[in-house]
Amino acid sequence: DEEGRSRANMASTLARVGHNRPDLVVPALTYLLTNSSRWSKFQAPDALASFGSAAKSAIPELLAVSQTADDQFKANIGITISKIAPERTDMLLPLVANLTSENASLRESALFQIELLGTNGLATLEAMRKMATQEPNPDHRRRILDWLVNNETNKEELVGIAQINLTNENESVMGAAVRCLGAWADGSQTRFGELLTVFNSVRNKQVQGNAETCLYLILRKHPDYLMACLNNPQSEVSYSALRFMHSLSRDSLVIITYSLGTSTNERPFEMKDFDNGDKRLLQDAIPILVEKLRD
Repeated sequence: DEEGRSRANMASTLARVGHNRPDLVVPALTYLLTNSSRWSKFQAPDALASFGSAAKSAIPELLAVSQTADDQFKANIGITISKIAPERTDMLLPLVANLTSENASLRESALFQIELLGTNGLATLEAMRKMATQEPNPDHRRRILDWLVNNETNKEELVGIAQINLTNENESVMGAAVRCLGAWADGSQTRFGELLTVFNSVRNKQVQGNAETCLYLILRKHPDYLMACLNNPQSEVSYSALRFMHSLSRDSLVIITYSLGTSTNERPFEMKDFDNGDKRLLQDAIPILVEKLRD
């Protein structure tokens, strides 16, 4: 069944039932890769990748096939080799090329593959930084920003990217930018102040709500951040802190989100629902507020 799709299942099935016999299965998968005209050839690299270093004998054939492959298949083969031999980070270059391609479908596919790679895709970090400010598709850009939240180690780099995307016209992109700031504000007094000013200045209600939730979650761990911002000599920061405190008394804060099947349920908390421990977080603000009233 050379041209039938049923033959494509051969590769994945062999990999699953014969995972403990790479000595038998890896040569069979290599045969499918080099002697199939269609579906089996496309599925063989993923099946080989599942064997990790036990499939190193297939690398020469994978490289040979990639020489005549199209851009998509070339990236797939590169990912396979990087999983078999993680030290071959150069194998992700075709994937990086697709991420920055003018072809929207190639960019979409590359982004999906990078998301699946997780930390194994860190070789694409520089390209992901670039596309975080250049990707024209707002949904793709949002996903890139969310990937950077989990994988970017340079705080200043991430903050700069987030600030650029805060001016984006798309709500989901702006929300992702807020999450970038929130990821680093959790461990920085300065970044917490920057997130406060975003909360105060942004006009989109949904994005403002995202910032408010991030601020509250950080407040519960670092109440001293808010107190310092109330005393900040920069009026923009101190006023933003006051507005945030005011919002706590009247707005709902979503602090728990959990999924059930395909739906997402959110549990809102209002100021009246705060327990005594949460209220104590703000007690240190009382003398500061009294002093501001006197001024």
